[in-house]
Amino acid sequence: MSALSPEHIQIAIPSYDRRVSPRFDQAREFHVAAIDLRHRQCRKLSTLVCPQPPYTIGDWLSELGTHGVICSGIHQHHQHQLQQLGIWLVWGVSGEIMTVLEDWLHSDKCHTLISELPERGHIVCHAQ
Repeated sequence: MSALSPEHIQIAIPSYDRRVSPRFDQAREFHVAAIDLRHRQCRKLSTLVCPQPPYTIGDWLSELGTHGVICSGIHQHHQHQLQQLGIWLVWGVSGEIMTVLEDWLHSDKCHTLISELPERGHIVCHAQ
């Protein structure tokens, strides 16, 4: 995982046709967003295809420099792997990618979680 900047992070969202994929482990496409926290803006949004096994999704996301994942359903095994890699997780989210990003960017709760990352190291939470 890349070093956390207090102003810039990278978030990955498993996707299926511009929507959050219902299952993290079955996603083969991820939208990766470069986020400017100071201005609460997505500076760049790329669509990437996850490599096939033996590569794990978590290892691939870590190599990309991902700080966090926003997803819908995720198995406990993958939650644990992301936690071990130092990638925070917000799960239980659904909808179109851009709407999810905008909602997350303007959420005080999630902004606070990001601000606390250097102290906690990682965060796993269920979206509400």
